[in-house]
Amino acid sequence: MDRSRAALDRSLRLLTAACLGTTLAMSAGCLWLSRCPDPWSEPRSHALGVDAGIHALVVVDTYAETGQAPQAVVVGARGLVAVIERGGAQRVAQPTELALRGASGSATRLVAVGDAGTVLVSEDRGATWTPRSAGTKADLIAVARFEAEPELADRFVALASDGSVRGSTDGAMTWFELRAPEGGWGRLRAAASVGDRVWVVGDGGRAWSAPAPEGPWTREPVDTEADILGVSSCFDYGRREGEAVEGRAVLVLAGDALLLRKMPDTDEADSGTWSPFELDGEGKPVAIGGQQVAMSSGDVVTIHDSISQWVSGRMAFVPTAVGGTHARAWVGGDGGQVQVMDHQYCIGGRPWVIEGEAVVASLEGGSLDALPERAQLWLRDGLVEHASVASFARSGLELMALGAPPRLVQRALAAAGDEVEHARLCFELAARDGAVAQPGPLPLGRGQPRVDPVDVALRLFEEGCIGETVAAAEAGVAAQLVDDPAAREALETVAADERRHAALAWDSLAWLLREGVRDGASRARLRAALERRVARLEGAGVYLARTEDDAEAHGRPGRALRQRIARRSARELIVPLARALTRAPSPPRAPS
Repeated sequence: MDRSRAALDRSLRLLTAACLGTTLAMSAGCLWLSRCPDPWSEPRSHALGVDAGIHALVVVDTYAETGQAPQAVVVGARGLVAVIERGGAQRVAQPTELALRGASGSATRLVAVGDAGTVLVSEDRGATWTPRSAGTKADLIAVARFEAEPELADRFVALASDGSVRGSTDGAMTWFELRAPEGGWGRLRAAASVGDRVWVVGDGGRAWSAPAPEGPWTREPVDTEADILGVSSCFDYGRREGEAVEGRAVLVLAGDALLLRKMPDTDEADSGTWSPFELDGEGKPVAIGGQQVAMSSGDVVTIHDSISQWVSGRMAFVPTAVGGTHARAWVGGDGGQVQVMDHQYCIGGRPWVIEGEAVVASLEGGSLDALPERAQLWLRDGLVEHASVASFARSGLELMALGAPPRLVQRALAAAGDEVEHARLCFELAARDGAVAQPGPLPLGRGQPRVDPVDVALRLFEEGCIGETVAAAEAGVAAQLVDDPAAREALETVAADERRHAALAWDSLAWLLREGVRDGASRARLRAALERRVARLEGAGVYLARTEDDAEAHGRPGRALRQRIARRSARELIVPLARALTRAPSPPRAPS
C-alpha cells in the first residue's frame, strides 16, 4: 500500500470516529479554500457510431423512482435513438428508417416520436423499442410527459405537423386526438413538462398548458408575438406568506430572445409577468432543453434559477439540441455528435461568504510576490483560517437565534477560537521565510438578516457537512505526508481540530432536522432539498477546482490525491450520514 493511501485510510478512520462519536452535526473551518476558475468540466464526446443529425435530446431524471442516475435520450435522422447513462454506457439503435424528432419518458418507460406518425416505446431503458400506433400518418414533432400525478400510468401528449395534438393515458400504448380549443391550437412547435403541467408552444406567441391530456387546457398569455421555438423551466426561489418557497420559473425561446416568467407559487407579485432573460453566451439562442440554452456560437448556457446562469462551455459544432440539469449539460449536433459537461462542485472548508462570494481579508505589511512558494502558500492558508473565525462566529449567532442547546453554541464559539490559533500557526510558519504580512480588515457585509432555519440548514450542509468533512480529511492526510517537522506539528493540531469541526457540522444539522426547524412543512421541504443535493453529489461525483498547490512537501496534497480524498469522503462519510439523517423519523413535538 502506498504512503498516501495509508495516510488517507487513517485520516478517514479518525474522521469517521469523530463524526459518529458525537451524534451528527454542523460547523466549519477552512484549509486550502479553492475557488473554481472553471466551474464546468471540459466537454466529453460520446461516439454514437451513426452519422445522423440530432433532432432532440431529453434528460430523464429517474433517481426519485429507482435510485438510478439520470439518462439522456437522443433522437435524430435515419431512425437514430440512443440512451446514454451517466457512467457513459450507451445503447444505440435504429429501429426505423424514419427520422425521430422528439423524446420523453420516466423510470419505467421511454417514448420516441417521429415522421409519419412514428411512436416507439421502450420499457427496458432503451435496450429494445416497440412501435405503437399514434392514429395518424402526420409527422410527430414533439412529445412530453405529464408529471402532475406520478402514481398514475405514464401520460403523454404529442404534437403533429397537421396541427393536431394527440394524447395518451396508458403509457403511450394507445393515442387519441385532443379536442382543439376555440380558435384552434395554431401551429405548435414544442412541448415540455413544466412543474406539474405540460406546456405546448408555437407560432405567434401561442402557448397552452394543462395538468393532463384531457385538460383543461389553459391559454398562457406570453408577452410576445414572435414564434416560440421551445419551452423549459428552471429553479425559482422566493417567499410566500413569510415562508421561503421553491418552485419552477417558465422559460420560452421566442424568436432570438429568451423570456422568463416566475411561477405563481414563488413570488405572487411577479407571477404572470414575463421579462427578458439576458444570456451571457455569445450569439443568438438556437435551442432550449432542460436547464440549458444553446447559442449560435456553440456556447451552452446553463440556467440555474431565475437570476443566475453559467456559460458551461463552447462546442466545436453548432448545437441542434440541448438538455440537462443544473449539474450536467448534454449537447447534440450534426453527424451524431453528442457531448456532455459536468458542473464541478468546489470542495473546500468553511468559507466566510458574503452575497454568495467567499471573502478573505487583504494582506497588510508585505507582498506575496517576492516570497518563496512555501511562504506564499502558508500566507494564503492563514487568510482563509482568519476568515473562518467570522464564519464560526456567525454560526454561533444563528444557532442562538434558533434556540439551539448551549452545547452546540459553545462548540461553535470554541471552533472560532481554534481558527484564531490556526491562522496564527499559518502566519508563524510563513514568517520563517521572511513573511511579515498580517491580515487586514475583513469585510463583514450587511447587517444580520432574519434567520431562516431552512436556509441555515442548507448552507450548513453545503459549507460544513460537505466542505468541512473533506477539509478535515485533507488536513489529516497532509499532516502525515509533510516532510517539514514544524509544519507537521502545526498540521496535526489543525487536523484534530478540523475533525471536531466536521463533527459539530453534522451534530448541528441533526439538531436542526430534529428540533430546530419547527414547522412540519418546512422540515419536509428541508429533507427533500437535502435528498436532492445528496443525489446530485452521489450521481455527479465530487470535483475539485484546478489548483497549482501541488507541493506535498509543503503540506499540500496534489490534485490527484485531493480528488481521491474528496471522492472517498463523499462515498464513505457524507452520503451515508446525510441519508441516515434525512430518513430518520422526526420525534413528536411536545404539546405547547
